[in-house]
Amino acid sequence: MKQKVVIDKSFDNLSKEQIPEDFADLVHLCYESKFKIEFVNNKVLENVIVIKDVILYETGKVGIVTGINEVKIIARNRSAEQMWQVVCGLMK
Repeated sequence: MKQKVVIDKSFDNLSKEQIPEDFADLVHLCYESKFKIEFVNNKVLENVIVIKDVILYETGKVGIVTGINEVKIIARNRSAEQMWQVVCGLMK
C-alpha cells in the first residue's frame, strides 16, 4: 500500500493518507473505514464491494444499482486508487 502526503487548506497540517495499489488493498481500507460496506463474492462474476448503491468490481468497473438485479456501469478500467477516491467521496 502506498502513502500520499495531504496538506490541509490552511497549509498548517501535513498528514499521510493510505492509497490502495490493488483490489485487496482497497478491501482492507474499506474494512478500516467507518462506513457501512458490504462485500459480496459472486462466483458467477467476480468480487465486488457494495457501498450504498455503488458497486466497485475487482476488474475496475464502477456501477450504480438502478433497480432489482439491474446495474448501470458508469466507469471502466479504474485503478484501485481511483475506486478509493469514489469511496472517500461517498463517506463525505
